[in-house]
Amino acid sequence: MGNMAGACLRLLQGLFRKEAITRASIGVRQYHQQSSLGENMDPVFQEFSWISRFAPVFAVNGDQVTILREPSEFYKTLKEKARHARNRIVLASLYLGTGELEQQLVDSIHEAAKNSTHSLHIQILLEYTRGSRGKHNSRTMLLPLLREYGSNVNISLYHSPDLRGMLKRFVPARLNEAIGLHHMKIYLFDDSLIISGANLENQYFTNRQDRYILLEDCPQVANFFTQLVSTVSGFSFQLHEDDSVSMKEDFGIHPFTGDIKMFKQEAERRVRSLLDAHQQFTKLTTTKLHNVSNIETVNKTNILPELRTRKVAGNAGSVCIDDIEERTIKKQETIHSTDSSNKLDTLIYPLIQMGPLGITNDEEATMYLLENSPCGSRIHLASGYFNLTESYIDIVLNKSKAFFNILSAAPQVRKIFVTC
Repeated sequence: MGNMAGACLRLLQGLFRKEAITRASIGVRQYHQQSSLGENMDPVFQEFSWISRFAPVFAVNGDQVTILREPSEFYKTLKEKARHARNRIVLASLYLGTGELEQQLVDSIHEAAKNSTHSLHIQILLEYTRGSRGKHNSRTMLLPLLREYGSNVNISLYHSPDLRGMLKRFVPARLNEAIGLHHMKIYLFDDSLIISGANLENQYFTNRQDRYILLEDCPQVANFFTQLVSTVSGFSFQLHEDDSVSMKEDFGIHPFTGDIKMFKQEAERRVRSLLDAHQQFTKLTTTKLHNVSNIETVNKTNILPELRTRKVAGNAGSVCIDDIEERTIKKQETIHSTDSSNKLDTLIYPLIQMGPLGITNDEEATMYLLENSPCGSRIHLASGYFNLTESYIDIVLNKSKAFFNILSAAPQVRKIFVTC
């Protein structure tokens, strides 16, 4: 996986379960040509250009993309990036563990907030049920941060609208994740981010291997994922200093006591508005790949006014992320104008899956890839939990012309393993 040239890499957050609220995956494609993207365009890119129907596209330089190899490297990078963050820290995970390593990570965020010469905005999105489990949990780990820097800190807890009524009352805590949850793994520091499948927990920092792709100094990509996390946070519970939670006033629909249809419709509308705003520029990019400046222009305008002025609610007011993104745009313009060696030779496609909200971009792109791969091609599928949906099984066995290599974890290494 270290060689990015000539490869189409998809980060799968496991093969999607329909009940999971959201997963984020990216496709990375690097070019071979030396001048512009429009001259002698790589035929492999042309073959994969269909992905732009399902996702926005961002252009970066291949040297900005790094694959982290080990859990320890992942953990070290998280702490280092957190400690040196100056403008924003955006974390989205299923949960935050409660051990010593997790506390050290939180301490790194504290250190960054304390040492920041200007306001460091911190936004954290976790799963409500998993983050609230036990007396000492993700919420209690983060409360000191919220209490000390509340005006610049937003901690959100997503609760599935499907976990309600009798299900919420009687399904045990360790099983209710099967009903639905938020499953994004985004770890963002200023203009750099790690897309992964790993949670913020001890075993993922020590001996549980996952995939981790580090994108460095990519303002437009970072802005997109900041907006995505902010959007999902907008229909999630907000954590307060006294450990209570409430929904934002501008959403107004409770996830498990309010109207489920209204909740899903409004949540879907907000996410689609974000994706549509970015994808309208993707259409321009894919039809006008004549030179690098086209993509630069598209990426600079990806931050639309209505998105840039989105307010991130904090405990003691609201924080505007507009100034952060303005600074990153200026920084990117400076890079392009002063460093001619910074060629935009790699395209990134963020694919989003939010099945309960009717957003299935990742699933649709995967099905298209599996079904339309030409005869003689090879598809490598890797997942710690290999549990194909019926649609995928049908395509693999009956429709696809490709040859499949499958890698999955042995049952013994999973948390739930039953012997007969």
